[in-house]
Amino acid sequence: MSFPDVVVSADFTSSALNIPTDWTVLPNRRYANIHQGRQRLLDRTEVGEATVTLDNRDRAFDPLVNPNVRPGNHFRIQAVHNEVTYGLFRGFVQTWPQEWPDPSDAVAISRVRAEDAFSLLARYQLEGEEITETLSGDHLEQVLSIYGWPAAGEVPAGTTWWRLGTVGAS
Repeated sequence: MSFPDVVVSADFTSSALNIPTDWTVLPNRRYANIHQGRQRLLDRTEVGEATVTLDNRDRAFDPLVNPNVRPGNHFRIQAVHNEVTYGLFRGFVQTWPQEWPDPSDAVAISRVRAEDAFSLLARYQLEGEEITETLSGDHLEQVLSIYGWPAAGEVPAGTTWWRLGTVGAS
C-alpha cells in the first residue's frame, strides 16, 4: 500500500482577497496538523486551523530575512495519491513564528499557523451596511460582496478559489 505525498504551498505575492496564482511549494516540511469542521451535529462549526512545522535553518521563513513572508499569505495543504491531487486545507497564514528547540543542535523551525476563510469573515464588521431580507444564499452573497470576496465571474477557469455565485442549475 502506498501513502499519499503531502504538499504544503504558500502564495507570497497575492493579498488575502486576491486570487492566488503563484504557489510556492514549501520544502522540508516536518509535521502538519489540520483541524476543521465539528465533532457533533449540534456543535458550532469553528474556524478551520492548520499548523505546519517547517525546517527553517536557512531562515527562508523568517519575516526579518524574507519580506514576502507575512501574515495573510495564502496557504494550502494537498495530498497527492496515484497522480490525483486532493485539497486538504486552504486558508491564510496567521503567524510565521521562529523557534530554536535545541540551540546546541543548530535546528531552527517555523511552526506556521493558518486559518481558513472563516477567520477573515468572523473579524469583519458589517455595522452601517444595509442587507436586504432575502433567501439565505442570496443573503450570504450580499455579505461576501460587501466584504470584497471575488465573484464567480472573476475567478479564472481551472482554479479552486472559493467563489460567489450559483453552481449548477437551479
